[in-house]
Amino acid sequence: MKHKHPDRQTRFDEVLEQFRGRLGRVALTYAGQESDDLLQEILLQIWRSLPGFEDRASVGTWCYRIAINTAISWKRKADRKQVERASSALDEHPAKNAAGSNEASLVKRFLATLGDVDQAVLLMHLDNVDHSEIAAALGVSEGAIRTRMSRLRQKLSAWDNPLDQTQAQKTPGKEATDG
Repeated sequence: MKHKHPDRQTRFDEVLEQFRGRLGRVALTYAGQESDDLLQEILLQIWRSLPGFEDRASVGTWCYRIAINTAISWKRKADRKQVERASSALDEHPAKNAAGSNEASLVKRFLATLGDVDQAVLLMHLDNVDHSEIAAALGVSEGAIRTRMSRLRQKLSAWDNPLDQTQAQKTPGKEATDG
């Protein structure tokens, strides 16, 4: 059953109330310290797109799709101008909790190593969006999302302990040459 809203402004206010946090995280991930500008662009695109929203997908999925597409376009435009935004902004925010700060910093650094689509998938996963909604937001199958998540886990595992792996690889060779 389709739920008609009285006007665009009311619908927009509802979207803002429900999804502003998620949209803000997308903006921060893709634009760093210029995230406010990107968030405004995302909100503008949502505003422009509201009349065409037909409730075929959930509002959350629809918002993510707009946010991710807008963010990727924004990032590509920034890359063409050779402006590095995200990496400098990620370390500038002072933390209240050292353990949480370390975790957040690691996640942000890992996100910065990923391509646009993988960033989007991981960001939505961290927001507890289910695979079917991620797939719908990105226009791919659930199987493709499961595969990406598996590869992201493998990449994170390898990325998380690069020193341990390097030492493990060097140790056997070192012993063999010393003997």
